[in-house]
Amino acid sequence: MSLNDFVFLASSKPLLTDDISYLQSPNENEFLVTNDPSQKALVYAKEINLYLKSTTHNDLEKAKNIDILYKARGILFDSNTSIPQTKTIGNKIALINIDDKTTKLLKDSGYMVVNIDKDMVKAVIGSIGELSVIAGEYELECDVVLHDGAEITPYSGVYDIKDIDDVVGFLKTISPSYTYSNIIDFNEHTCQTHARRDKSCSSCLDVCKSGALMVDDENKMVINQIDCNNCGECFSVCPTGALQSREFLNESFFDVLKLFVDKNIIIVDESNISLLEELELKDFVPFVVPDISALHKTHLLYIASMVSNAIITKPHKDLELINKIFNTCLNRQGISTLKALSDDMLSSSSIGISTINQRLNSHELFAKQLSKIYAISDKSKKLQDKSFFSIKIDRQKCTLCMSCAGACNLGAIYADGKSGKIFTNDSLCVGCGYCVSSCAEEQTLFINDNAFLDDEFFSTKVSTEDEAFACIECGKEFASKKAILKIADMMSGKFSDPDKIKTLYCCTECKAKIMMTKLAKQEMMI
Repeated sequence: MSLNDFVFLASSKPLLTDDISYLQSPNENEFLVTNDPSQKALVYAKEINLYLKSTTHNDLEKAKNIDILYKARGILFDSNTSIPQTKTIGNKIALINIDDKTTKLLKDSGYMVVNIDKDMVKAVIGSIGELSVIAGEYELECDVVLHDGAEITPYSGVYDIKDIDDVVGFLKTISPSYTYSNIIDFNEHTCQTHARRDKSCSSCLDVCKSGALMVDDENKMVINQIDCNNCGECFSVCPTGALQSREFLNESFFDVLKLFVDKNIIIVDESNISLLEELELKDFVPFVVPDISALHKTHLLYIASMVSNAIITKPHKDLELINKIFNTCLNRQGISTLKALSDDMLSSSSIGISTINQRLNSHELFAKQLSKIYAISDKSKKLQDKSFFSIKIDRQKCTLCMSCAGACNLGAIYADGKSGKIFTNDSLCVGCGYCVSSCAEEQTLFINDNAFLDDEFFSTKVSTEDEAFACIECGKEFASKKAILKIADMMSGKFSDPDKIKTLYCCTECKAKIMMTKLAKQEMMI
């Protein structure tokens, strides 16, 4: 047995690159990627034969594109960091409003079954193999819950029987061993929800219907990988890309996309490749993704920037924004839908990209590419959108306590304590509002949505500043003058002791020295 990379199986050999082996008939070797399911391989790339079936490209162009399709599949396979997991599942089944016939069938098939009236059910919690049905004053433990249209969170192991044709056959596929993958990649450092005092962002929580994403009592994100149904919604709505699919991380996305520069592509789901059989897109190359729903707006922006033309095969929530950017800035469509194809579509071309720094989060990458598009746009056409935000600080009210800078984990607001300045960059703001709730002064910091793109939007600017205040004891600068004078004004009236009043104008070290010296003198007098 040997594992090679790519193999093309067909009765006649087309022009192929040297990286692709050719076979007329299947053999016992195992390959990484094949175009034919009859040949043993880890990945079956169905799109290769579908491309060859419809393309009008010449032989050389076909060979180049076939090579791209193999390499794209290889990158996806090698970079997939999802980890298969298994869990042992027992035979305890809770039925909620299930008919007697099905109940008897399950009992006769060896399952331990309890049927519960849906009016008694208060909640179902847990995950497959460890579910609990709260019914009245009782709590019933079970492995699987089957219900008939009840309003229950679809945790793993909770299934609507209307979606199942063969109940016993289905149960055999999930027991005694249930297989799932750790799909969700989570970066707590750029998350706008994790470990924050208040819920400044709930985008992923709002779209997750399976219970895979939750917030605990300490406002920390809890990822229940076993409950993830891999719908991809949380990945697309996360403003910063703190949530990504391990099947298609940013690194692998960009590595794949680089293969398709200046190509005409059609974006299609892994599970929906057969759709290509129905289309007459002779000049397009398939761009296969695990799930279109999981694509972030950053992915779509870079696709529209790097390829000549792009068609997407199903709706995406950010498609309107991407096309608004391209129509306003460049007077052309960014990504077309199948319904919106036109004869002049092939007149587009790529605009190139900014250097892709893989260490940047998704929103930073989006802002970086958007700035390049804006730079070559017709700036007389003003682009405005609810997803663009501007940061405004009232310089008169701001005391430069710098709480806002500490609250922002995206670099949209940051402070330089030595120079006494607070800097802002509107393009990095996702509008979470956590900085506003962290501000010590009311009506001082504002986040406005529906901002316009202009040169200032992408620039880092000084939004407020103040001279540094020097400790009156040692001369070290330690805070802004506004902050110290405000605190002193608030507290000096409450102190009668001149030493305590003096400490209001001192750094931390000198405060301690003054009070310790005072205490020592008092002890000596005693």
